[in-house]
Amino acid sequence: GVSCKVCSYQDVLDYLNLTVDNSVFKLTRPVLDHTHTTVVKSDIILYAILSVVEKTQTFVPFLWASVQWKDERISWDPAQFCGITEISVPKDMLWKPDLLIYE
Repeated sequence: GVSCKVCSYQDVLDYLNLTVDNSVFKLTRPVLDHTHTTVVKSDIILYAILSVVEKTQTFVPFLWASVQWKDERISWDPAQFCGITEISVPKDMLWKPDLLIYE
C-alpha cells in the first residue's frame, strides 16, 4: 500500500484559478494591500550592435531585457504540490509594469 501522489503544474494553476478567462491577475497592481509598494527589477543586456550609421550617429542594438517583481496574490504551499516552487505562465495572463525605453 504505497500511495503515489502525482502532481503537475496544472494542479498549481487550478489551485490559483489562473486561467485565460480570469482577468483578475492582470487588471491591477499585484499587491494584497494598496499601500504596499511593488518593486520592479529591470535588467538590460546589450548582446550586439547590428549596425552603425555614421551620418546620423546612431546604431541599431540587439538587446535582451528582463523584468522581475513579486505578485503577492500568487502563492501556494510547495509541500502540497510535490515540491513545485515555480511555474511558467504566458505573460498575457499577468499584470505587467508599464516600461518604456527611450533612445
